[in-house]
This record gives sequence, structure tokens and C-alpha cells, in this order.
Amino acid sequence: MMTLTTVVLIGSLVVATDTWSNVVPGIDHLHRVANGQDYHVVTVALQQPNIWLLATGPGENGQRTSAWAASKGATVAINGDLWDANNWSAYEPIGLAMGDGWKWRDDTPDWSFFACDLNKHCWFNPWGNLEANNTRWHNAIGGMQDLLVINGVGQFYAPDYYQQRNPRTGIGLSQDGATLILVVVDGRRSGAAGMSFAEMTNVMLEFGAYNAINNDGGGSSTLVINGGIQNVPSDGSERIVANHFGIMVSPRTDPACAGRENSRTCVDGHNMRTCSGGLDRGLGDCGYFGLSCETKDLYAYCVDPRCTNGGQNAVCLDATRVGMCTDGVYGEGDCGYFGLSCVPGNGNATCGTAPVPPLLEDAGFDGPSEDATSSDHAAGSDDAAAQGEDGGEPDDQGAQGHGCACAAAAGAVPLPAGLVGLIVAMLAGWRRRGWQ
Repeated sequence: MMTLTTVVLIGSLVVATDTWSNVVPGIDHLHRVANGQDYHVVTVALQQPNIWLLATGPGENGQRTSAWAASKGATVAINGDLWDANNWSAYEPIGLAMGDGWKWRDDTPDWSFFACDLNKHCWFNPWGNLEANNTRWHNAIGGMQDLLVINGVGQFYAPDYYQQRNPRTGIGLSQDGATLILVVVDGRRSGAAGMSFAEMTNVMLEFGAYNAINNDGGGSSTLVINGGIQNVPSDGSERIVANHFGIMVSPRTDPACAGRENSRTCVDGHNMRTCSGGLDRGLGDCGYFGLSCETKDLYAYCVDPRCTNGGQNAVCLDATRVGMCTDGVYGEGDCGYFGLSCVPGNGNATCGTAPVPPLLEDAGFDGPSEDATSSDHAAGSDDAAAQGEDGGEPDDQGAQGHGCACAAAAGAVPLPAGLVGLIVAMLAGWRRRGWQ
């Protein structure tokens, strides 16, 4: 490991000491001691094909970060989400939790989350915006309600809690999505004051975060690199936490994964292969469920047999109803709810302004039934349908998905953009609630 230390002086006074270490190609670690602060920054070059991401899976919660990292062989690991203080010993995270393709905790509208797919494309979702399960998400951890950075703009909040200095942990991502930024701040001791929300935001901005989330902090804040704890946890020893986020580095590239090191692709009409960092993780068989396999953008999915035009398409079921498929997941919507018809064309379907047949108009449509719109949500520390993969079984392709295929089709009359957006949002919302 190469190490470079820089000391900043004003006169004879040491203002800051920066110590940079190259952990492995693509991963660099900064330990900075400056102005009463002591913190760590890890930058990860996500374009490195042998680097892959991993979060805590079901049954792995309630471990110290170093223990979880050792069990997984993680090169770098940090603590994750807060958990319910009213049920402290259960170590159940508050927000969305997903590890290696297995979702074990649902999103809640009161919490934010950070999620990534197999290709290391990542998303930040702020609180107040309940998201359906994206079948492409492969790892996810929750974070506090308010994000640190949103689209390049630092977020600064008035409540007193945000002004308090505490140990902190956060995750940021550059605008191009190529650099992951992990920050762990020490606090509650001499020489390590901890940071306010605004100070943590400024660190994220300094290192190029375009979006960033604040995870659990206080005594939970922990950074592990190559098995060693790099910071000084404020409890005096490492705390057991709800979940974790890790950076994995593969020692080799298996022949079957060459050129598609982080992907899931069909190998024939029903089998799919998963590769992580170049490691062949094995095959899953859509045929076991009577489904076919389809690949788009290095992501394979099982296709519901009702997706007669393929896994990324739509078809008219009758004069008003449309069957929509996204990543092989099937759902239905009714254009008639908006006084529109379903118009087929070019192997697809769209909602158009052709007159609705009188019989359907008279029958009306009240949207999804109560049974179909039910949803379950899960609800920290002192600081304020499962998707299978490892066993070789494909992700659960339950009634989930996004959007409506409302692209222009032959015979469809163009609609105002606002109306199209409303239709898409409502149809997508029904699908997210499991309506079929």
C-alpha cells in the first residue's frame, strides 16, 4: 500500500495533516486531521471491472462492521442505516434494506435510501417519495430523512439537530456516477469534534459528490479497510449495527464473465448468468418457473408469459385496457379511466384519444380494488417478494415495475405532455401497488 502524507503549516502551526493511501487500484483512502476534526474519505472508481458492491443481506444484520466485512471478504466496509430504538436488540434497519439481490426490508416514506444495481449504477431516493421495488436494484441501505447533497447543491437545514456535531457516516456519488465517496467522521473526543450536517455536506462537496446521503452516526460510525478499523468509534469499542455497505475486490476474472464482469445475462432461452467483479456467481433458471429469459443493458430478467411482445413492451388487451411489461414484469392499466382508448401500433400500445366504446364508458372504472392497493411499510440508533440470486434462482418477478408505454403509435392522437405524465404516473402507481 502506497502512502503519502501532506502537512499544511501556517507559520509553525500545523493546520492539517492529510495522509493518502492507495488501498488497491481504484480505491484510495484519505485520513485527514484538521482544525479539531479527524475523519476519513474513501474514493472508489466504479469503472474498475473487478470492483463490485455489496450490502447486508437477510439474516446478516446485528453484526459489527468488521465482522460482517470479514465474513464477506470486503476490502472496505462502513456501517449502514439507523435502527428502531424501541426494539434495539432486533437490529432492524429503518429504511430499505437489500443485499446481493435479496430485499429484506421495505422502503418507508419517512426515510431515504441509496441503491445500486449489478452494473454499479446507483440511485438516491429522498424521504417523502415512496418507491416501488425496482427489479434492477441489487443492494440498498437507508439513510436519514434529508440528503446531504441533491443534484450538486448542498442541503443546509435549520433544526437544532442538524447543527449538533457528532460522529457521522455518509455515502456520495459523483455526477457522472463513476466515483463513489465514503466519509466516516470521528467525534466526541479531544481532537475529533464530530461534524454538523452542514460540515458533512461541505466535505461531500469538496470530494465531488453530486448526491449524498447521511447514514447512521454516533457510536455506530465505523470504517474498516482490509480487516482493520481505521477510525476511533466514539463508544470506545466497535458497536453492533443494523446493516453495512461494502466494497468488494475480485482476485480474478472467470472466463464466462470476461467483458461483462458486472452483469446478469441470458446464456440461452431460459438460463441467466450473474457476474460480480468478474466472478461467475452461477446460473439461474427462468424455465423452472415456466418463464423465458431476456437481456437488456447487461441485465437479464425472467419474462412473464403475458408479455407477448417481449419484456419491454405493451399490448392492448381490449378497447381500453393495456398490458405493460418492464424488465419482464407484467402489469395492467385502463386507458378508459381517462376517457381514452388503447391504440396498438408498431408492436407496441399506447393510450390514445380514439372514442371509448359506449359499453365501457357506461361500465366506468374506479381504479384498483382495495385488495390490490394494500401495501406494507417498515419503520435508530442514539443518533437520531425476495429477489433470489446466490442459490441460482432468478429474481422474484412479482407484480412490480415502472411506467406506462405511452410512446407515439400509429393512429394515436398526441396528448398534452402534462396529461401524458399524469396517465403514466397513475398507471405506474397502480402497478407498484401490485394491481394486475
